[in-house]
Amino acid sequence: KQWYQRRVRGVQNVVFAFPGSNSPDTATMFSGKSTDIDIYFRRIGAEEIPSDNNYKEDLGRFIIDLYRDKDNLLQYHAENDSFPGQPTALPRRVRSLVMFYLWSAVTIGLGLAFLNYLVVNECHVMLGLIGVAFLLGGFAASRIISYATMGSSSNYGVSTGGGNEEKKGA
Repeated sequence: KQWYQRRVRGVQNVVFAFPGSNSPDTATMFSGKSTDIDIYFRRIGAEEIPSDNNYKEDLGRFIIDLYRDKDNLLQYHAENDSFPGQPTALPRRVRSLVMFYLWSAVTIGLGLAFLNYLVVNECHVMLGLIGVAFLLGGFAASRIISYATMGSSSNYGVSTGGGNEEKKGA
């Protein structure tokens, strides 16, 4: 057995897809609008992962096959608007939502208390640095969001010129 088979009982193969023809862009996702998402889970047991003497080559092939499966699942989803198998709706967990809002309130409260401390103690340089950091962060985030697009999941086997990579579709 390889080291990972002694420590890991299995891994999860997870594929995400958006129902319908319109995938949300990054700006939509960060805007807080509700978006439906389909998720495909498959557990892969440690016994299915290559572990013989030639495991490095076999593991590479295993990972490429895994990405082929992911691409096939995404193609199936694009054609049928669902993944194969029995769909299961997962209810929203109230505890997770409460914890999110609780930690958001704590973080924002501490940040505001720190800013109040800086204003009261007239720490103008620190306030200026924080303002510049927020401006630069906002600018960087807007640039990243404008460049981000969702496309195909992988490019397994695509030759980058001059290796012994596998040809796509082989």
